[in-house]
Amino acid sequence: MRRVYIQHKFRYNSLPQTLLGGLHTVGILIQPYDLFLEGLHKGPIPAYEKPLEGFRIEVLAPADMKTIAAIPDRNIQERQLMERLERRNECLGVFLGSELVAFTWCNLDTCTYPGDPFPLGPDEAYLFDAYTSHALRGKGLAPLLRYQIYKKLELTGRNRLYSVSERLNKRAVRFKQKLNAQVIRSGIYVELFRRWRYTNQLPKRA
Repeated sequence: MRRVYIQHKFRYNSLPQTLLGGLHTVGILIQPYDLFLEGLHKGPIPAYEKPLEGFRIEVLAPADMKTIAAIPDRNIQERQLMERLERRNECLGVFLGSELVAFTWCNLDTCTYPGDPFPLGPDEAYLFDAYTSHALRGKGLAPLLRYQIYKKLELTGRNRLYSVSERLNKRAVRFKQKLNAQVIRSGIYVELFRRWRYTNQLPKRA
């Protein structure tokens, strides 16, 4: 299983991503990033307005954290997920029947990306740790599911949504582009041995 996972990483990651990943294993994190503004603040996106039959979205409960922690290659423990809930983060899960097939974590108070933290307003949320099951990937469903999460958050008055993607992760960037997400800030976040942190914000791209 470990060999398959490593092959998967090399198949979908660029060489620079792989090299930076190697540095991270020895405590050196160098992460070029984009901060995106997404959501329904500019109105509906017609291409994704059609409801998805058979899917439903729910705010996940503490009992659901065991299911998330058991997902292979996620490398996060149930205790850590429970701590997120205790810090008033929410997790919106997408179910197909009784199966949890996707989810996105939301912070309603703060953008907690360590390279670019900032407080949020009452109409904003920070989306992080998004996941779609391997069975649904490559079928064009991920943007549709994300859009349904936009609509779920809009019901609570949250339509300006922020997220961060690594600039070298081309799949993540393309995913955001499909949803008309806008890059509002870019930078390079550096963290050394979990002690020293520095962010260099880059000039805004034209």
